[in-house]
Amino acid sequence: MFRRAASQAVASRLFRTAVAASAAPSSVALSENRRTGLIIGNPKQGMMDPIHVSWTDIAGLDTTPGARLAAGRVLAMLDLCAARASQKAVDHQTCLTHERYLTCTVGITNTMFSSPILHGDAVRLDGRLVHCGSSSMGIYIRFYRQSPSTRTETLAGESFFTMVAITPDLKAAKVVPATELTDSLDIELHDRYVKIREIQKEIDKSRAERLKRTLTTEEVQCPINKQKLTHARINSTKVEANRIFFTSCINNNTVFGGELMAWMEQHAVHCGRMFTGNRYVFTIGMHSVAFPEPVFATDWVTLEATVIYVRNTTMEVDVVLRAERKDVSTVITNRASFVLINNDDIGQKCAIPLGLELNGATQEELQQFMEARTRYHYSVASRDAFFNNSRIVTTKL
Repeated sequence: MFRRAASQAVASRLFRTAVAASAAPSSVALSENRRTGLIIGNPKQGMMDPIHVSWTDIAGLDTTPGARLAAGRVLAMLDLCAARASQKAVDHQTCLTHERYLTCTVGITNTMFSSPILHGDAVRLDGRLVHCGSSSMGIYIRFYRQSPSTRTETLAGESFFTMVAITPDLKAAKVVPATELTDSLDIELHDRYVKIREIQKEIDKSRAERLKRTLTTEEVQCPINKQKLTHARINSTKVEANRIFFTSCINNNTVFGGELMAWMEQHAVHCGRMFTGNRYVFTIGMHSVAFPEPVFATDWVTLEATVIYVRNTTMEVDVVLRAERKDVSTVITNRASFVLINNDDIGQKCAIPLGLELNGATQEELQQFMEARTRYHYSVASRDAFFNNSRIVTTKL
């Protein structure tokens, strides 16, 4: 396992730097006869070949073949694949300058699981560099499962990662070379990544405006949630957990991002199962993960998972990590929103019997519900783009 180099230690500061740097035009279409692709990044920082990473490994444990694998373990694999792709980009500069550069994860968005992965399946990850800023990189990962029972390779999902190049002393490094995308799929994914960034800016702007005023139950309420026969207060759905991470999860005194995501997903599912009273609740998506602060080896970490939005068969669970430090300070280190589906015992989706009671909800709870409702409508468009993509295929082994 390669180094992640204190990947979350400077995530918040680096993310702001990366966004600012990528605000300037970073892609140029060339009309020269010798080039027909799309240049992404700053050519003044050098040029590199397109980066594709193919990664295959057995998922889960051989002792429980056929059981459904927790989505969090897949997220941890995706994190390593994104790190590998981004490290290849900065290694290009290392070869030229002999200076050492590292990468860290600063954001993950639009993660979708289209097919469950079982213990014992082989999982193939296809990672692609689809965006370059001065120090930031956009990595797209599409993943597949290879099942012995069907002898076919089946599409299992996708995700977008934002990575940042850093120096060994954890400062943003404006060293990411440019590259020319010539594969039509790479160009299409670059456009999707840019569009996702634009949509996120719209959501952030809408949130900022919404926080300035007082929301009412009537404007926040969703018809599907309202028609549920029984309702529970949002704060009653909260579940908590605590953990100290062991050395196997730590590099350079900080916890791996993939390990944090796996833990968060595990308790998001537990929260959904406690809410529905149903053991067959699973993760089918993750809107976003933010890494504003690192988690250190000495931190006492508290996790809070809360159901904040409910539809017919799906729900959204918000997960927050807080770290208690030696200086007695407490900081929010991570936040993620997971989409869960309610299934029956034969794997068919079924209605969620409970809704969320908004009468008497706090302003914070109403804001969370409204934000999740907004995210849902944006995610529908993203889901349609994924399933309508003509490049998605199934391969016979």
